[in-house]
Amino acid sequence: MKKRIIIVGTQMISVGVPAALVGILDKFDYTRYDVTLLLDDLSGEWMDRIPEEVRIKEFKLKRKLPYAWVLWVNPYKGKTSRKLFQVYRKIIRKAFEVFKVSQKKISDYVIRRYTLPEEEYDAVLHFRGDRKFMAEYAVKGIKAEKYVQWIHDERIRNKADVHYDVAAYDKFFCVSASLKAVFDKAYPECANRSEVCYNQVNVDQILDKAKEAVSDDRFAGDYKIVTVGRMVREKGFDLAVEAAKILKDDGLRFKWFFIGDGVCARQIRAQIEKCGLQEDVIMLGSKPNPLPFVAAADLFVQPSRSEGYCLSLLEARVLCKPIVASELPAFKEQIINEKTGILTPCDAENIAGQIGRVMADKTLADFLSDNLKKDPVDYSSEMDKIYAYLG
Repeated sequence: MKKRIIIVGTQMISVGVPAALVGILDKFDYTRYDVTLLLDDLSGEWMDRIPEEVRIKEFKLKRKLPYAWVLWVNPYKGKTSRKLFQVYRKIIRKAFEVFKVSQKKISDYVIRRYTLPEEEYDAVLHFRGDRKFMAEYAVKGIKAEKYVQWIHDERIRNKADVHYDVAAYDKFFCVSASLKAVFDKAYPECANRSEVCYNQVNVDQILDKAKEAVSDDRFAGDYKIVTVGRMVREKGFDLAVEAAKILKDDGLRFKWFFIGDGVCARQIRAQIEKCGLQEDVIMLGSKPNPLPFVAAADLFVQPSRSEGYCLSLLEARVLCKPIVASELPAFKEQIINEKTGILTPCDAENIAGQIGRVMADKTLADFLSDNLKKDPVDYSSEMDKIYAYLG
């Protein structure tokens, strides 16, 4: 008999976690497992990539929540700006404190107003580890023998909201060794329950999709730089703009393309205009398939401030592109500095300096690409870790 698995997912938009989720779904052995995917939003460019064997369910309200509760649970469900949301959150939190409303009471109240799966499962896989409410919902609202949580983000060292109760989860899969070290330090009581499980990628599929035509006439220029990711502070797009200003002031000619969308998009656009870089830094928005852009680039740059692992960097490695990236612990697991890429301190001057260095030295760029060709990406054994735990 097949084991019944339910995966608590995320919005299937942009890159990153949705791509990692699809990578796992592509690899699942559906002769052994009956897989259900629970989503709070059935839209997004990655929905079409979900294998047909997966049963999809929607996580939705049975009864409407007051606006304040909506903001508390999920700011993206409330039509408000990020700054206004932060103000609301502070007011709501203070009100809860004044009236002695506990976090447990809050979550119990909200969870009862959502649809709850009637079935029992062999395991719940909570794939979006940084969504506190969804982590609570997974263990309070779904009956299962095992509860597993994925940890994608190293920012857990700064705020303890990865999950509401570590005792409720039986297993934690961290997407990099550096992330496991951060997690184990933050939650030493979980160290014996955490394990590294790298994100799955289908190398052949990456290579095939990279061959598709570039779908944007704006993508042109003699020297093309590409950065891919959600437009949030952690991804360092603001640092990229500062670096681009330095490069332009030094007389270098290039076109730097940003692929992705997010809460910082408006801020980044304003920064580009303020720096007079409208002709040099082009925001292409979110793309269902960014791989043809990466494949056609002369240089891939990832200026992130924090990462769990970074799938877009992994895809650039598969495509053997010259890479400049910030020297994060997670990136050191992917890049051998000065051999398969250039790692640099995470500030605009150093990023610009290393980009200029690669631009000026074609021999160096070719050396980095050739070394990546000799170091193929292969994480095919990672699914065995998941199977070993699920049984």
